[in-house]
Amino acid sequence: MLGFSLRLNAAGLAAWMLYGLSAAPVQAMDQSALTVEVRLLTAVTSRMHQTEEVEAELMRPVIVGGHVRMPTHSRLFGHVLRAKSVGLGLRHERAFVDLQFTEWQTPSGERQPLDATPSGVDNAREQVTGGGRIQGILAASNPLGIARGLWFRPSAHVLLKPLGLVGASGTTFHLEMHPIGAAGLLVARIALTRLPEPEIDLPAGTEMMLQLNCAALNQSWGVAPEPVSLDDALSEFLTQQPVSIRKADGTLTADLINVALIGSAETLSRAFAEAGWSQADRLNKTSFAQTYKAFTQRHGYAEAPVSKLYYEGREPDLVFQKSLNSIAKRHHVRLWRVTGPGGESIWLGAATHDITVGFDAKTFGLLHKIDENIDRERRKVIADLEFIGASSGASDLTRNLRVGAETKTDQVLAVARIDMPGDYALKSAPASAGGSRIRRFTRRLILEARQYALRENPYYLAFASV
Repeated sequence: MLGFSLRLNAAGLAAWMLYGLSAAPVQAMDQSALTVEVRLLTAVTSRMHQTEEVEAELMRPVIVGGHVRMPTHSRLFGHVLRAKSVGLGLRHERAFVDLQFTEWQTPSGERQPLDATPSGVDNAREQVTGGGRIQGILAASNPLGIARGLWFRPSAHVLLKPLGLVGASGTTFHLEMHPIGAAGLLVARIALTRLPEPEIDLPAGTEMMLQLNCAALNQSWGVAPEPVSLDDALSEFLTQQPVSIRKADGTLTADLINVALIGSAETLSRAFAEAGWSQADRLNKTSFAQTYKAFTQRHGYAEAPVSKLYYEGREPDLVFQKSLNSIAKRHHVRLWRVTGPGGESIWLGAATHDITVGFDAKTFGLLHKIDENIDRERRKVIADLEFIGASSGASDLTRNLRVGAETKTDQVLAVARIDMPGDYALKSAPASAGGSRIRRFTRRLILEARQYALRENPYYLAFASV
């Protein structure tokens, strides 16, 4: 039984008392159903005030016992419990936001109580702690930190680096550079490289996972949709299609054909755009520079290029991806067009989720690692298209495949017909610029000095003692 949580805070407890606990929680809800996915309708930042209201929209229905207990597009209402910004960095290096959702609105317009807290922010650089706190990054701990002297063997003299003159500018004192030259190098480093934004800025449209601790879900709003049936000719055609994806040298990848979308290129492009997905840029000097900048400054690049992969010797005809504020994490799907029975366009897709990024010493480039459970990304693609009304459901076509140990899959191919989406408009907002240049400059000096004093100094001390 989805019991009442004993971890309710005062606001959540007050909500339940207000409703008199009149609605009993539903029975037989499994553990996976305790997590719901929502899209923020209001921006969430670390500069928000306590009790400030937050609204979100349910992206997937909550289905229990074959009945829809909370339909897609249901509104959830919450507020900020506590938020702390970095400011100038004198008191805090990390920003954080504590949220709680306490109500949801039924299709009839009635508000029902719930208790839900964040358990994750999709494709975000921020992390969510065990207590549901959205925690910001340590901005001074970033890939550009390698310029703070890690290219040479440290010695005791580096402890004399003045606060603020950290990084490459501090290293110059070891080279006995003139103070004017050292100051010039410091200015050049700050002018050419930017400190990642330490504040939390989650715009409207950000997707978030909520832990549903308890909720009033006693009413049915319909039955679970039945799978869409496929005709025999289409099923046979799709079953016969190869599934392997290869690199340029012919080696197999962990990617597999796991979705099949039926519709025109124009329809697919419009549908994915409405669902918040972007088309990937081609890899060239400009896109490589933007990718490197996003990596070093720890921000997003919605159109970042993907690596070249091949299906039956062909590069993909379309590539869509969805990210937030990190180059390391993104949803993406590569699509290859084939002609199906009756001459209609069928797009065979390999959907995978990038979950981290690293530096590849062999190619001197960035290398993404994908979630080995590729079925989650298959469901994400279909669910996003259903959310904006571009698909009325999918069929699951089971195949008998041989997959490598690095891939976990139930071997299902999700097949969906894609139509032009409805009038759903994705809300979005640009990220904050982080204040004036003088303020950002001051904050950078303070945060980098704290990073050096608290974390990098022990590194130098350890090596100096050898």
